[in-house]
Amino acid sequence: MPHTPHTFSDRLDALAARIIDQGTLVLQMVEGGFDHLFAPGQDGLDALAAAEDAVDTADVGIEKAAVKLLGDATEGSDRLPETDLRRLLTIVKVNNELERIADAALACATLGQRLADAGSAPPNTFRVLTNSVVGIVRDAMRAMGTRDVRLARVVLQSDEAVEAFKAALMRECEAKLRAGELDATAAFLLLEIATATHAIAEHAANIAEQLLYLHTGTIVRHVEGKWQEVDVGTNGDAG
Repeated sequence: MPHTPHTFSDRLDALAARIIDQGTLVLQMVEGGFDHLFAPGQDGLDALAAAEDAVDTADVGIEKAAVKLLGDATEGSDRLPETDLRRLLTIVKVNNELERIADAALACATLGQRLADAGSAPPNTFRVLTNSVVGIVRDAMRAMGTRDVRLARVVLQSDEAVEAFKAALMRECEAKLRAGELDATAAFLLLEIATATHAIAEHAANIAEQLLYLHTGTIVRHVEGKWQEVDVGTNGDAG
């Protein structure tokens, strides 16, 4: 079929559907990775590793399809709508963030297994952190699927809360370490788990930033502890 601006849009829609499927798989990995923290086991870890392989394969496939789509358009010397080009670039960027979320989810599970092997477990307060991050990823995926700008903004604000909660957890671990209630190995692993968990929230926030740019034409800056949207003069497709 000859390449035209119309077929570009059709292929772009197909890529967008693939990125939604990728987001669903990554969300399942996040949920499974956090479940593994509190119920470790080799079977669960193996399943997560297999899921991460699937995410990696899909990541490469989506990127190749995006490059091919842009190459076909360039070869055909088509004048493509700016909104379509921005949408394609957003898909590529979100695809990268999703792959990194999957990596962090597997890292959390692997660290949790090491913690269990050392005879320790995350304190119950970690459940609040992990539940919050699952909610952030879920909201980011929903915002992506429904083009919900309001929900994308909620994701950004929620990321700040996760950062503050992570800091509080670290202070708690440090106090227990000083009091002899927590050994150094467990403290180190808990720090690594909290860092990987926070990284998941940050990648979800990056997705929210990309969605805001795509749909409103604004870029997001974190200034003096607050998120600020800056209009860069590009018309978005939603308010």
